Amino acid sequence: MRFSEQKELVERYNVLSGQNLRVNCPACGGKKTLSVSKFDGRLVWNCFKAACGIGGKDFIGRNHKELKNALSGKPNTFARKAPEVPSIKGTPMGHCDVEKYLEQNNCMVAFKQKLIRIEYAPAEKRVLFYNPSNIGCVGRSLVPKAKPKWRAYGDTSELFTVGTGTVGVIVEDAASACAVAATGNYSGICLLGTHMNREQKRTIIERFKNVKIALDKDASRKSLYLLQELRGLVKVSVKFLEADLKQYNPEQIARRLE
Repeated sequence: MRFSEQKELVERYNVLSGQNLRVNCPACGGKKTLSVSKFDGRLVWNCFKAACGIGGKDFIGRNHKELKNALSGKPNTFARKAPEVPSIKGTPMGHCDVEKYLEQNNCMVAFKQKLIRIEYAPAEKRVLFYNPSNIGCVGRSLVPKAKPKWRAYGDTSELFTVGTGTVGVIVEDAASACAVAATGNYSGICLLGTHMNREQKRTIIERFKNVKIALDKDASRKSLYLLQELRGLVKVSVKFLEADLKQYNPEQIARRLE
């Protein structure tokens, strides 16, 4: 589908400024896989189904408030609408299925070294991975074939990072970010979608001297989009992988990122 056809299609959703929609993709038929958002004068859309080719962005002009903020030097913030963090939650330890998930996805090292806050919400049966400020999190369902597999809670507009390394590695999800952080030399960066707001870019520029985009080869379009977004702002490169990094131990991850 050509760019002009994609834009015409997503404009029909009449997304408001600062709004993000998740809808069924009309191209591949994916359920709630198409994300359409409008922020800071840009219309951004992307289907998260790896085999789908829908995705792009276009500058359509800022509204009055966004233009006023831009002229005064005040950043425009992107408010993600997400349900509140579950009230009933606790340590993942002592839950066999949760511990098994953390071990199998190489998240346990980051958790035990307190590089990230991880909790378990039993009512939702989701493992909660918190962002650095602990005001938002993403929850991974432990129910087979549950939709959505990942769900955001609270304020998730902050850049999701795990680890203390000066080289940032952009990965597919929070579990992969934990696996990367276990290497000690790298920090995992998880983007909740393709879109990066201005504050997230600023965090990357200020914190990391080098960034590697390490997604699997089926997400090559997303990798190239992120490369375009960061090129000129920080030293950046792309690594195409056979599988998510969470499937590898720290030594294997380090070798693949060299």
